[in-house]
Amino acid sequence: MIKERKELAERIEVTLKEYMEAKFDAMDKAVSLAVVDIDRRLAELNNLRREVMTDRTSFLAMDVFNATLKEWSIWRESITNRLTVIETRSVTWTAALGIFFIVIQVVIFWLTHK
Repeated sequence: MIKERKELAERIEVTLKEYMEAKFDAMDKAVSLAVVDIDRRLAELNNLRREVMTDRTSFLAMDVFNATLKEWSIWRESITNRLTVIETRSVTWTAALGIFFIVIQVVIFWLTHK
């Protein structure tokens, strides 16, 4: 009976040892797979970061945009003012020429019907 117990204990020990080795091997494999997956994810994140940094160079910074927009607004206001002055002058000259020709026609009419 002691011999049987001893054999059973040895079988249990061998089985437990095999079980623990298999468990550790499985854990090592799982860790290796996790490392590969994390490396892949980090590579994708690094690639995404490079794309974001590349995209950032194509965008205009807000402070630069606001400064440029202010300059454009000032330029547009000056153009608008100049156009208003030109339009006012052209209307004034058109009216003056119209009055001048009316006066000439009245004078010619008066001189020819006298």
